[in-house]
Amino acid sequence: RRFSLHWRCHAAAEGERASPEALKTRKAYREMIQHGTKGPRADQLRRSYQQALAEARRVELREADLVFSTCVSCRRMAIAQALSEEGAPAFWQVILDEAGQ
Repeated sequence: RRFSLHWRCHAAAEGERASPEALKTRKAYREMIQHGTKGPRADQLRRSYQQALAEARRVELREADLVFSTCVSCRRMAIAQALSEEGAPAFWQVILDEAGQ
């Protein structure tokens, strides 16, 4: 968990100091879950969570020496989008493991 992009972006990596962006993502996620999928604020809360998560990904990728991620992040183009942003790092090596597919 400590090195997982998903958990770091949600400020859930034990023993690690979370970025302000990750803390914002955690808060947005909790608000979204507490509200539920129905109701007047559901769409707005989901958008807020997705925006916070995208920013947390950008920050984590800028700071990372090594990234562990799932195929879901790649399939939904989340990592590609974060890497296309200005100031994004360049990866020198990529290892793909599709064993779980």
